[in-house]
Amino acid sequence: MAALETSVLGLATSPFKMVFYDRILPNGAVDSLLALVAGVGFVLLIYFLIQNLRQRFIDTVGKRANRKIAERLFNQLMALKMKSRRGQNERMGSILRDFEVVRDFSTSAFLVALIDLPFLFVFIGMIWAIGGTLALDPAIAVPITLLSGLLAQPFLSQYARESSVDDQTKQSVLMETQTGMETLKTTGAEPVMRAR
Repeated sequence: MAALETSVLGLATSPFKMVFYDRILPNGAVDSLLALVAGVGFVLLIYFLIQNLRQRFIDTVGKRANRKIAERLFNQLMALKMKSRRGQNERMGSILRDFEVVRDFSTSAFLVALIDLPFLFVFIGMIWAIGGTLALDPAIAVPITLLSGLLAQPFLSQYARESSVDDQTKQSVLMETQTGMETLKTTGAEPVMRAR
């Protein structure tokens, strides 16, 4: 409901500009301008309040989802058998941090985009109603943008996997170095760990 209201209220500035340039400015209608500014100001105030309320809703849902995901992840971690954990502490810590990043992204940006996507058609319809064929530009740009995002997905996925493996390796080397610092100094193996 908040997304619907903010999308509809967000359209208020376009007719305001049209009326201002087409009717008020050529006729010098100051009284009409004051009434129009008061009305649009009220609409923008309500828009601002609903937008803040919407953000609170999204934060609440995100926190609830974070809690559930963290609980399931922790339960899976606790259910692992000891033999499959041996020597994996550093990697597990890195993987859990990666899940944190994914969780933060998925509960904020993705949720907002998913809610706002249907209103894209409302805005394109409004542009069509006002400007006619000018609506073709965003109507063509949106599928191109979505298609380019889908085409980039395999490359981004591969990069994310490689980055995750690199982060796990770095974390593992760092933990090994911290836990075995005395042994490394005694055996003179600092250059080996530095190279790793």
